[in-house]
Amino acid sequence: MATFKDASGREWSLVITVDTIRRVRLLAGCDLMQAIGGKLLEQLATDPVLLVDVLAAACKPQIDAAQVTPEQFGQGMVGDAIDDAAQALLQGLADFSPSPTRKLLMRLIEAGRAGQAKAHELAMTAMDRMQVPQPGAASPSQPASSDPIPDH
Repeated sequence: MATFKDASGREWSLVITVDTIRRVRLLAGCDLMQAIGGKLLEQLATDPVLLVDVLAAACKPQIDAAQVTPEQFGQGMVGDAIDDAAQALLQGLADFSPSPTRKLLMRLIEAGRAGQAKAHELAMTAMDRMQVPQPGAASPSQPASSDPIPDH
């Protein structure tokens, strides 16, 4: 069973069953069975609103039991909570799937994590090369605060 915490510290369990898939189709208009071979994983990765709608539909029985409104659930889905929930959804889909599909999904999950780590590393390297000025320091293109501003 995959779990994630929202930004409010509430823990949600994500167990994907046929009932969960049916509920997500009905409430979020999203077919979780399209995770393999389709563009669903890309859509969920690039559209946090769709992802949270899917998660809310998947977790609806827990949300109702906790007396949390859909708005409150959505408000708790910010920052790292979104990433944690996406990983839990992928893990839940993998756990639901038969063995060959599970292996493929696990490879997709690992490839996605590796890709994110590489993108982060490249971005950090690029930032380091840009010589970003520290807060309060004058940048080379702007005069220091004590320098007069030239008239043109």
